Amino acid sequence: MPDIKINIAESLSGTDEVLLYTPLVVIEDEETTEYPDGDEYFARPDYLSLSQLLICNTDSTDIVVSLYLESSSGNLFQFLRSQVIPHLVTLDFINGNPIEFDVDMKLVIKLGDAGHIANVTGMINGTMKYNN
Repeated sequence: MPDIKINIAESLSGTDEVLLYTPLVVIEDEETTEYPDGDEYFARPDYLSLSQLLICNTDSTDIVVSLYLESSSGNLFQFLRSQVIPHLVTLDFINGNPIEFDVDMKLVIKLGDAGHIANVTGMINGTMKYNN
């Protein structure tokens, strides 16, 4: 079965929300996704795992970061809310404890000030199942 591996690599600046993960693209019945070869269909997993997330403050000052999951109905699940990260510090958000989340949720990060800058790297994993 194919594995899902989504690399996250974003340079952030300003206060706009940045999607680190958007839901998997699906066809027709929202239960299957098609891979580029178009020959096989696989059932989507119910959950994915955020296995790594590093937020590096590359600004010349402390920065403020918010990180959350957003459901399709607009509900927010906050991980970090206005978290201060000191100048030149990297926050290892996962720190060896992966977080599972619903495959239909969006993972969003936002800086607290228009002048702030940061780099974000990470990995999302999952395993597709054969559609029987």
